[in-house]
This record gives sequence, C-alpha cells and structure tokens, in this order.
Amino acid sequence: MRATDYMKELLFEGEARSKVKKTQWGGLDRTRAFDSGGISEAVNIDTSFLPALRSAPMPLFVSKVDGIPLGAYAGDGYVFVIYSSNGKIMAKRITEDGEQTGVLSDNGDDLEKRCIVAFNRYTTPLDPLSGEYEKLLLVFPDKKCCSAETGDPVEFSGISDSPMPDIKHAAVHSSRVFGVDGDRVYASAFNDCGNWELDTAEDIGAENAWATTSQSSTKASGGYTAVACCDGYAVCFRRDHMQQVYNNKNPFRLVDIGAWGCMDGYSVCEWNNNLAFASDIGIWLYSGGYPKLISERLAVESFEGTRLGACADLLFAYIPSEGRTFVYENTSDSWGERALGEIALFAGDGKRVYAVKNDGTVLLMDGGEYGSFCVETDFMSLGVYNPKMLKGIAATAELGEGSALHVSLVYSNGELRAVSSTSPGLQVLRTAVRARRSDFAKIRLEGYGKVDMFGLSLSFAYGDTPGGAG
Repeated sequence: MRATDYMKELLFEGEARSKVKKTQWGGLDRTRAFDSGGISEAVNIDTSFLPALRSAPMPLFVSKVDGIPLGAYAGDGYVFVIYSSNGKIMAKRITEDGEQTGVLSDNGDDLEKRCIVAFNRYTTPLDPLSGEYEKLLLVFPDKKCCSAETGDPVEFSGISDSPMPDIKHAAVHSSRVFGVDGDRVYASAFNDCGNWELDTAEDIGAENAWATTSQSSTKASGGYTAVACCDGYAVCFRRDHMQQVYNNKNPFRLVDIGAWGCMDGYSVCEWNNNLAFASDIGIWLYSGGYPKLISERLAVESFEGTRLGACADLLFAYIPSEGRTFVYENTSDSWGERALGEIALFAGDGKRVYAVKNDGTVLLMDGGEYGSFCVETDFMSLGVYNPKMLKGIAATAELGEGSALHVSLVYSNGELRAVSSTSPGLQVLRTAVRARRSDFAKIRLEGYGKVDMFGLSLSFAYGDTPGGAG
C-alpha cells in the first residue's frame, strides 16, 4: 500500500466504479428529505406517462373578467363565470365564438361565493308526452336562473314564483335539485326545480319535494358546507362530517358516512364516478364505502381554502398555504404540479378544466403549447456512496423540435450546471462531474418544450485506500 503526497492531495489508484440507475420514475413525493431517489419538485410535469416523465402543456388563455370571481361552471363548449364588478354582480358566458354578459344582482358588495348547477326543467311535468326540456343554469343563493343554451342571452329570472328554501349549495341528481342550508337538506319536486312544495296530510306523493326533519347529527358540528353527487347518491358535507341521501324518490333518508368533512362547495368535485374533496387534514377520494386519503406525499401543513377541479384522469388542487397547484393522476396514483399562480376557482365538465385566477384571468388547463418545466430528484445513492465519490451523470431523454434540457447538480449554496442539449431526438446527456462537496446534492432536470425523460444514472468511483484499491 502506498500513498503519494502531491499538492497536499491524496491520489487514488485502481479505483472501483459503480452506477446507480433510475429507469422507473414516480410522482412527486415531498416526504422524503434526501438520498432517496424520490422526486421532490415537479413543476409543469405530467405524470400520466409513468414510468417516464413528460413536460406538461401550459394553460391556454381564454378570457378575463373585470372583477372579483365568485363562481364558475363549465358546460359543453363554454365556461360561465360570476363576478363582482362596478357595484353589480355580473355573469359572463365564454365560448369559442364569443362572450355574453348579464347582470345577476345590483348588490356588488355581496361577495358570497355562488353555486351554479345545470338543470333540464320539464315544461309540463304533469303531461309526460307533450312537454319539452328547458336547459337552465341555476344560481344559489340568489335563487335565479338563466338559459344554458350558448346562443341565448344571459338574462336572469327567479327559479320559482312560490317560496323556496334559502339554499347555499346545490347539486342535481335523479331529476331533482338537492340543496343544503344550515342544518337541513332539501330536494325539489321531480323534474321541476321550481317546485318545493312538501308533503301534506292531503297530498303525499313520491314526486313531491322533500326536506330533512332532523337537525344536525350529534357526531358533527356546524352547518352544511357542500353537496355533490356520487355513484347514484347525493352526498352532503359538513366541515367535519359527511352523509348520504338514500332512496330514489320521496321520502328520502339521510345516513351518516363518517367523520370526513369538506370546506365548501369549491373544495369538492365529481371525478370519474368518484368524489374528490378537501378537508382540514387532506384531499380524499370517495366512491362509496370509506374515503381514501391521497395527499400524504404532498406534506402540506394546511389545506384551508383548497380549490379542486377535475377532468379525464387529472385532479387539479390549488392549495393557498403553498401557493401552488398540484395535479393528481388517477391511473398512476401520482402527483405533479402546474405553475399557475393564485387560483380563485376551478370548473370542469369531465373533458376539460378551467381555472379562474384571483385577478379574473380564465385559463383552459393543459390547452396551450409546451413551456418551461423543472424536475428535482434526490441524490439517490440510497446511503451506499459518499457524495464525494460522484464522477458522472447521464440522463436519457427524447427532445421535441425547439426543446431544451439541462441537467444540473444543485447544492445547498448554489448550482453546478453539468450538461445541456437542444438537439431533437432520443439521446443520452452524459457528463463527467468532479464533486468536491460532502453534502447531498439534488439532481435537477429543467428546460422548455416537449421533453420525455426516461431515466437517470449516477457513476461513482471509490477505493479502499489512497493509492490503490486495497
């Protein structure tokens, strides 16, 4: 065994070499701190193509409302936004062919969030053969409606000429409007959103409207915060509890599900025969039975004010405490992220999702061109190698035309750029690295355009003793 003292550095002879390869990417996991190989950042990353990662398309600018967004609904080929502007509550329907606006209320100081649902009202409910369906958008708590036809003007009228409950949140199920207000749940008459006449001693019928006769469950606190539909049932939420409405005709039954709650009507959405909802402790999926918590890997301390929207296999979740929009992909059970800024509301129609920002900007999610992206993964030596042993990095990726990819080592005090490419096609970006620091670096893959990232490998060199392999 020998060592050579040269410029006060020990030189190695007969170094052994090894590699750590990663060819199976996963989604975002912020719970693992270092040296795990997990992805700790995934901005504008689409996890639908796992085990590969792909950069995500940017949102497409659709329109902008001049005011404070209060409600949004996505229909077939349009998005409908309610907002406060110049002392009035306004509504705007946005389509590919243009925009239509109308006045909902003259009280522009009423900044309560609006609930918007679509309902096909049968014009002659007592005559099943001669009537026609009238497509409406219902707005609560205003108790007003307008035509849902894109060619009609946005003009509001009352939902009913007779008294109706002060509903705050509503959902449409089995040709009825189910609504909640305080400690009660209501259902309109069958096929008629304007009929809220309850059973009487003289008139008891399966098609009549319905209301709960009991107050709050002793297991729950506070009033109802939201109502939505899932798997053929209406589901009612409080802040810390959820219940399900059983039966398909009057009288209905309200049955406790458990101590899972929802913050408000924009913290819940229907998604692929599931309900996604946000409670004080996380984001859940419910399809009957017990809800499943899906947000553990986000490591978020507060979910207050979370906004949800969904389409196809993607669930968008804006979390104000983080100022970030995370995206859950159902098939791969993985999280990514989109860089959007502050979101007021989401609205989805099953095929697409619109985001309405706090400044009134309306965006179509993933509808634009490919832009910038960033992925960070931990050092991924899994505790086997000293960071000073790192000698090389290689990333396998396919770049589209006009795209770029940069691979960097990121230390706590700065960044060491390792290798980059702007050449299109499938390739391996490989570079030698002279690591001098003992802290665990992160590996960052960033760039712009359409890029598929298939794998990453780190090369290490080591020996038992200075001057030889030992």
